[in-house]
Amino acid sequence: SRPDWRTNASNVGCQCRRFGFVLLPSSMLSRGINDGHIFNINSMSGHRITGMMNFYAATKFAVTALTEGLRRELAVKSRIRVTAISPAMVETDFVTRALGDENGKEVIQSVGNLLKTQDIVDALIYALSAPESTQISDILIRPTGNLL
Repeated sequence: SRPDWRTNASNVGCQCRRFGFVLLPSSMLSRGINDGHIFNINSMSGHRITGMMNFYAATKFAVTALTEGLRRELAVKSRIRVTAISPAMVETDFVTRALGDENGKEVIQSVGNLLKTQDIVDALIYALSAPESTQISDILIRPTGNLL
């Protein structure tokens, strides 16, 4: 039988990252990379629940836990840093398409300000520019004036 959207969301949101969290660090360490930086783009939904998005939030909470587990695992055997960037809704074509063109526009207008992709890039640069002795573990980003 064909899996429903919840199964697909869980597979993409959690299982794919879990495999990546196994493969990427082992690949880095096997090549002698001991001081790199792994970024995980998560979601504010991994830190709070809004509306009727409880299942989506559950997959994002799982990503938050997987990221923290990876950070702790790498801390005992390397200097590889792990940073999760969790933005609120970002203004992209994907958001409009995912919600349906007309419905998406209404939802976006009701939410208020949305983040821009440059906001995410700036957060990534901020974490990369931190001193090697500093672990920027989580960056939660909301646009000014947004209630979500």
